[in-house]
Amino acid sequence: MSGSFPIIDCLEFNAGLRMLDAQDEIALAFLHLECERLGGRWVGEAVRRRLAVSLEDDPAGGLFLFYRINRAMLRARLSISHLIDPHPRTPEKWPQLTRTYLAVARADVSRLERLLPRQA
Repeated sequence: MSGSFPIIDCLEFNAGLRMLDAQDEIALAFLHLECERLGGRWVGEAVRRRLAVSLEDDPAGGLFLFYRINRAMLRARLSISHLIDPHPRTPEKWPQLTRTYLAVARADVSRLERLLPRQA
């Protein structure tokens, strides 16, 4: 067989899968993460609780923690990537910022592990 083949994404056909990740789509975990990092965790919590009601979601659920971990790790990687630049603008900033994001991710992983069911 030669030629090109179309790629079909199952999300295109399943409305439930397309709408499953509303929290991720509105970047709630990222907003919450940054509010906490900047000392305003209460702001992130207020927004999260309000949106949980609007989205009919469990504000204490593991999915939110999963997204926060994902965002924290992404931000840690982006912070590290600044040090690849031979002349970063603020070289002293990036190692500490990386450690901050990794600490948040580590704490969230511990929280998420406690929510997971125990294996028998």
